[in-house]
Amino acid sequence: MELYASGFNAWGQLQFHGSESRADPDDLRKFTCVLTGDAIERPRTSLSHTTVVVDGRARTAGYLPRAHAPLWHKDFLSDHMLAEASNGSVAVLDQTGSIRRYQSLDRFPSQDKGHIFPQLPPCKQVVAYETGFAALTHTGQVYTLGDERYSACLGREASPANPADEPGLVTALRDLPTGPIAKIGAGGYILAALTTGNDLYLWGGHPGRKTVPADITDEPTPIDIEEKDIVDVAVGETHIIVLTTEGDVFVIGENGNGQLGLPSKSEESWSRVELGLKDGRRVVGVQAGARNSFLLVHKGAV
Repeated sequence: MELYASGFNAWGQLQFHGSESRADPDDLRKFTCVLTGDAIERPRTSLSHTTVVVDGRARTAGYLPRAHAPLWHKDFLSDHMLAEASNGSVAVLDQTGSIRRYQSLDRFPSQDKGHIFPQLPPCKQVVAYETGFAALTHTGQVYTLGDERYSACLGREASPANPADEPGLVTALRDLPTGPIAKIGAGGYILAALTTGNDLYLWGGHPGRKTVPADITDEPTPIDIEEKDIVDVAVGETHIIVLTTEGDVFVIGENGNGQLGLPSKSEESWSRVELGLKDGRRVVGVQAGARNSFLLVHKGAV
């Protein structure tokens, strides 16, 4: 397998080989192979570093903050899913399907047991956006929690009985035509959900700011991308990347750091990325950091 990356690289977080190190690394403006291995897991990203488990060993590029150092190793990553919101709060999903929230990453490795949400059914995924989190249960239900000032990100109504800062069910994502939700994504003020039938839903937004895509609202909205079936999605701070069942990659949003892998400054409509992969290579997964993007590429026939 191969890992391709494009975008923000100020800390060298896209450079996994020592020979590439330099004091002031350039951003990558097109998708470039940065890692190879027999087995590559989905990258774990932060603003200043990227950690990837390659052939059973954790590899980290960029600057790893002290609070992250005890956590970004293979044993922890194989047992936990960690999501860090931009406001500093952290949600940790363990093997039992339980989620705990911590005020900051510094509090997690300590004796602080965090805040448990007993109303949450067992979960299989947790993601973070700017001011909150979304969780996906094993039965395909989506719960959100966050800041009531940014209610569009909740995808649901907040009330005294169902407050913004406690997990609440996104009822608009139940009983969908193409099945339950199989995966969620989040970043900035945008959230995404994929059904088992490969339909993409987006919602969110920041008051007073233009959303990209322009047609999303505070309620999950089905998104049509050239009538393609979508098999994977990832959301950055101001960009989105999706993978179709045919192996095509589409992107939208800001491109100031090259995170779209295109020459333009931004894309306000969905644009296909011409990757020029050769020798039977095929994209099998996508991931997004705040201002960069990643492609998991299989070498040869899938």
